[in-house]
Amino acid sequence: MKDLLIITKNDIWGCVFGEYIQRYHNLLYFHFPILKGRRQKFSSKKKRLMQELYAFIKIILNVTKIDNRKTFCTGCQLGVLAAYKILSPFLKDYSLFIYNFYLHGLSNKKVVKLVLRFLLDNKHLTLICQSPNEVKFYKELSNRAYITFVPYCSDIMPHSYELKQKELCNYFFSGGFTNRDYNLIGKLAERYPNQQFVIVASALNKKINDMPRNVYVYKDLTNEEFNNLLSHSEAVIVALYEDVGSSGQILSISAMRKKKPIIYTDISAINYYFPQGCGYPYKIGDIDSLEAAYKKIVNNWEEAVKVGERAYKQSLQYKSSNCYEQIYKLIFTSNEC
Repeated sequence: MKDLLIITKNDIWGCVFGEYIQRYHNLLYFHFPILKGRRQKFSSKKKRLMQELYAFIKIILNVTKIDNRKTFCTGCQLGVLAAYKILSPFLKDYSLFIYNFYLHGLSNKKVVKLVLRFLLDNKHLTLICQSPNEVKFYKELSNRAYITFVPYCSDIMPHSYELKQKELCNYFFSGGFTNRDYNLIGKLAERYPNQQFVIVASALNKKINDMPRNVYVYKDLTNEEFNNLLSHSEAVIVALYEDVGSSGQILSISAMRKKKPIIYTDISAINYYFPQGCGYPYKIGDIDSLEAAYKKIVNNWEEAVKVGERAYKQSLQYKSSNCYEQIYKLIFTSNEC
């Protein structure tokens, strides 16, 4: 086969995985970005759909670039999957590896499952999931694609600078764009009116109802502002709304790297980051369980500091190089694909 083809959504971030295999395994790659120019922080559903359609057309028009290649795709996955499915009978030889593919709540819709059954009916496809629950979900939809688990990894190390929000002190932090149960945090705040809570969300998040006065909600902050608020917090709550997709992973690793005591939703998307003694689990959607985890931190702060230290050491197992090496072996050395 030819050199590895790497499809990304945008061209502005370069091709990190390609750079890794070139540097550490002396392999060449060809970068094929779908979009060019500045990336918007958040896209509407309509715009995302148009991007997927554009990806589908662009792949169809560049069929000669994908034939007889191993292809690793990290962006516009639905459009890419559809294009490869349509082109598959006309291609001589290829292998498609899909990564960073998230559907979240959409995965519960019947029409989405029907579409996925069609797209995943491909013996040349490998789907790389970032939670064990995703593996189970996709295996129920396809027995032809190879579906496997590679944990989400990151080199993120949030930096902190002077806190602009002078009204904040000794607060618990939570944040994220999708699949967040912020209303549960609001219920916890009602039970502890003297405790400050900070939530950083997107303006597109529609599931934040009126919050108690001790909950400070900020929307559409920069990554730098997000990480600064996280860095100055006492502890972090990773509150997930549903056990679907891969959610809360960036927040989890970011908080672990800052040695924060972490309360996390005990679901497969993130609980593998927190072996015994590295965090405080609570049952999804259960306010009493969340309160119990909160009380463990505030009632024994000395132990909470130790938990944060252990979380930091555990996070070092999830560096980007570990992830890239697993993907490299999957693409180039695994007999499964």
